[in-house]
Amino acid sequence: MGEIFKIRKFCASCTGNHLETIWEFGDTPLAGYFPKPSERNGQNMIPMTLIGCSDCGLVQILQDISDSWLFKDYRYISSIGMAQHFLNFGEWFESQSYTDKAIEILEIGCNDGPLLEVLRNSGYNPIGIDPALNIVKIAHTKGLNVINDFFSIDTVNKYSFIKKYDVVISCNSFAHISEIRAIAEAVSLALKNTGHFIVEVQSIAALLESKAIDFIYHEHKYYYSIQTLSNLMKQFGLHLVDGSLIETHGGSYRLVFVKGREKPSLSIEEMIRNESNIDLTFPQITKGISNFIETIKSISDYLNREFNSGKRIIAFGASGRGNILLHNLNISNILKYVLDESPERVGRLMALSGIPVEDFSELNEADYDICIILAWNYSEAIQKKWHHKNKLLITPLPQMTFYRT
Repeated sequence: MGEIFKIRKFCASCTGNHLETIWEFGDTPLAGYFPKPSERNGQNMIPMTLIGCSDCGLVQILQDISDSWLFKDYRYISSIGMAQHFLNFGEWFESQSYTDKAIEILEIGCNDGPLLEVLRNSGYNPIGIDPALNIVKIAHTKGLNVINDFFSIDTVNKYSFIKKYDVVISCNSFAHISEIRAIAEAVSLALKNTGHFIVEVQSIAALLESKAIDFIYHEHKYYYSIQTLSNLMKQFGLHLVDGSLIETHGGSYRLVFVKGREKPSLSIEEMIRNESNIDLTFPQITKGISNFIETIKSISDYLNREFNSGKRIIAFGASGRGNILLHNLNISNILKYVLDESPERVGRLMALSGIPVEDFSELNEADYDICIILAWNYSEAIQKKWHHKNKLLITPLPQMTFYRT
């Protein structure tokens, strides 16, 4: 497997060496670590430092975890919780002028293929590529055309992708890849001369506004603004022409780049203007993280008081951010278990806390008094599926909010 991580000496986007420390998080569990009870160990506790490049502005993680280590046992299934998002993506995609049914489409980091499935059902013939073997096997059971491999310059050559695709898509995978310059170059190589690259990434502006600091973890190696992502893609002949705001992960961008030059849309020009009015300086990010730590302490204090008064507490959401929230809340001793709906996580443990992950469908009404929703960005959908009476649901962020069922 080789070394687990290396320390960045240069910016992953512009290769500059003027890197500033924004926040030292200390030893932090890998967010995607959900061990079986027999596999639990401390190997996935790794230092984490948020840094920023003073040359191009890109915010990134100093400790660059190897992609092979991160994806050797990947437990995230995007079909669970993201199905409606990809249906919405499909409707938007159909409305674009460059998407007739005969176009060649490649999705990188396609996971178990929910977007590929939507596109296939709409009459397209897309292909996907993803490195997680266990997840790709799920995509294959759906009859989807998915290659089990990392997307790279080597694989563009290996699979004869050069200038093959009209559209390349990346949904929530463009922050996970170490050699992001090489990936940007590979996207450019795979696109036809008039091709489009559609990328969805979380907005660092929205991250700060929604206090979604639990979204900062090793697997998310980069935290993009419109400008920093545009700076990266321009180096490889890809120019930003359109974009929109979407709701995923507490607020994200869907950005469209073209190989060649086109006039930017009015919507992307407005988005750029709006973002330029937001304070995204490194001191402001530091302030946001500091406020998050204070908020987490108040939530932890409240839950401990309730536990000490005899309340039985569980949680919902065995997600990456759930692991990070539990690490910061430090409430492993008071939680009975964490609920989830993913078969890739049920029966496993939450990172280093050792809290078992139980199946939501088997939840017993008499077994708890309070549930804290770790997957707080999906709290509205989670509340709708809750059928037990007189139970207290708590959404911890952006501020602690109480719901009585």
